[in-house]
Amino acid sequence: MAEETPAYSAGDWIVHLHHGVGEIECIEEKELGGASTAYYKVHTDNSTLWVPLDKAENRWFRPLCSSEEFDQVLEVMRKPPREMHSNHNSRKRRINEVKSEGSLMEMARLIRDLWGRRAERRLNNTEERALRRFTDRLLREWSVCKGLDEEEARQRMQSMLRKSTAKEAQAA
Repeated sequence: MAEETPAYSAGDWIVHLHHGVGEIECIEEKELGGASTAYYKVHTDNSTLWVPLDKAENRWFRPLCSSEEFDQVLEVMRKPPREMHSNHNSRKRRINEVKSEGSLMEMARLIRDLWGRRAERRLNNTEERALRRFTDRLLREWSVCKGLDEEEARQRMQSMLRKSTAKEAQAA
């Protein structure tokens, strides 16, 4: 039986659902329980991951978005924030859905909407943690995708969100 060609190669950037952006260093064979399995060795900001090649094509792992895809994400963030549900549990459910889905576009919408909510009232601890975590993830992907310093990306994002929040305030 012929071996499958790996979906990714050394030097490719990926996004892991729980660990964020990482770069594939290499593919290595590891023996566990008498069976040899090929793994991607992935470096993230905080850790090294070993992802079995046969598990890389599932919802836990996706390629870094393209520059064009990220332009669409930025367009979403430029739009005025949408009002979030008044019920805490509904907002928490949305946060958890975005967290488990891993969609960069939905993450951008949530960041924008949390930013807008924070401009009107104080966020609770769950919302503040989610905003910080999702912002860091999005900034990391932005910096790698567009070749920007993360601090420059952060400043651009804050400026963009301030403008979109101001547009909403003017429209109200």
